[in-house]
Amino acid sequence: GLGWEVFRFPGETILMHTGSDDGTFALAYIGVESGNGAVILTNGDRGAFAILALLDALDTDPRLLRFLHRLAG
Repeated sequence: GLGWEVFRFPGETILMHTGSDDGTFALAYIGVESGNGAVILTNGDRGAFAILALLDALDTDPRLLRFLHRLAG
């Protein structure tokens, strides 16, 4: 759908939205309390894995990172 996923962690609520078509993948997230976030657009079939690498390098909430890595397998 068109909605945002809501992750409620102690001290932080994170809103995240993803999307994909053939050859593209996008992810946007924002920490409501911290104001930290990112919007990342890719143009490759393995864009989700590229985004994980970028989020690892950014100051991304480790709880969100653990969740995303579990999804990726």
